Amino acid sequence: MLAAKEARSRKAQARKRKRAIEVNKIYKRVGSLAKTGMVLGLTRERIRQILNYGCRNKIIIYLGAHSKQITTLFAKTDKAE
Repeated sequence: MLAAKEARSRKAQARKRKRAIEVNKIYKRVGSLAKTGMVLGLTRERIRQILNYGCRNKIIIYLGAHSKQITTLFAKTDKAE
């Protein structure tokens, strides 16, 4: 009984990892949580939660809202030099 429960848990974790990777690929392609949600039929909050799960478990790299700010900052400093 316990072994079956652990097997289900491992399968569920594998599905979550796979989903985080897939959502991250789409997010990188379209560039926003809302657009990713529209593609997948989910809310942007759910997309954010999935990406945060992947980041917390070291499956993907997701910086959240800060990534756009960091990219803009680097672009500005490159132009200033």
